Amino acid sequence: MEKRVLAVTHMMNYTGAPTVLRRMLAILREMDYEVYLVSMQEGEQRKEFESIGVQIQVYPFFWNNREYMDFIENTFDFIIVNTMALSDLVVALNGRKIPVVWWLHEPGLFMKPLEIELNDNIFLYAAGAVVEEGIKEQLGYEASILNFGLEYMSSGTVEPEETNGVVRFLLAGQYSYVKGQDILVEAISELSEEIRSKCRFIFIGNYGADKYVNCVEEASRKYNEVYMIPGVDREKMPDIYKMADCVIAPSRVDATPAVIVEGMMFEKIALCSTGTGISRYIKDGENGFVFEKENVKALADKITYIVNNFDKLNEVGRRGRQVYEEYYSMEVFRENVTKMLYDIG
Repeated sequence: MEKRVLAVTHMMNYTGAPTVLRRMLAILREMDYEVYLVSMQEGEQRKEFESIGVQIQVYPFFWNNREYMDFIENTFDFIIVNTMALSDLVVALNGRKIPVVWWLHEPGLFMKPLEIELNDNIFLYAAGAVVEEGIKEQLGYEASILNFGLEYMSSGTVEPEETNGVVRFLLAGQYSYVKGQDILVEAISELSEEIRSKCRFIFIGNYGADKYVNCVEEASRKYNEVYMIPGVDREKMPDIYKMADCVIAPSRVDATPAVIVEGMMFEKIALCSTGTGISRYIKDGENGFVFEKENVKALADKITYIVNNFDKLNEVGRRGRQVYEEYYSMEVFRENVTKMLYDIG
């Protein structure tokens, strides 16, 4: 008899948390689990969930229906609750007979303290080291790290375009306080004219907070080396990576910037702040570069070093790919999901 699992998501759009949840559910389907999904709202990723055999119901705040909660407890083998946004559901499930996997993706900055003590049917998982640290600091619990997996977007390599001695830096992500586009802009202004003239800075992403969009727009008018590109579908990202030599995440706090993981997949040099979870897997100068978060001068110094030593850094990119293979490949994700199933019994 197939085991049944219920997953719950706050939305079904193309943001990070629903997307990586879909990848997990695809693995469970491959393992012959019967998978159901309840979402708080409709979303454009519904068809992708359905294409992997997931049965979907949109039912906001269903935990207020006691009969429905009893039905869930008696029907499913376990439940996956995705993100902090559904903490009220976790509270409602706390102490029931059914195991609950609570997969958190938010850094501690976005966590709210719980007013209850979690029972042993709640299993906490963190989508990266930054999230794990946030759970310990804000919620007071230990959590297991469950990094998401990323599929290869091609054969795994992208041939670089001719650079004519220019080093191209790519920052991809929604314009926001978290992603720190303004920090990179400040670092660009700190560069010497000689170094800046040897760079191209490509900002790509969906428009979010106006403050950060305006900051980059102003920089693009001030510096010929700064370019803005609207957000593109993930399927087109390999073409974007052809334009990059180095991927940057100047994030203030960021569980796992996809641009760094994907850049490492394509053997690009990775440069990220200590505010990112993936920085825990990077040895500075060996398989990537790390700078202290919100330290503009430190970021400018790293950019300068990369430009001055670019011809010697091919091996850094190759070793960076090993970070992807060891922590973020779909093969490793499958192994970690299998271990999760074992741990929850």
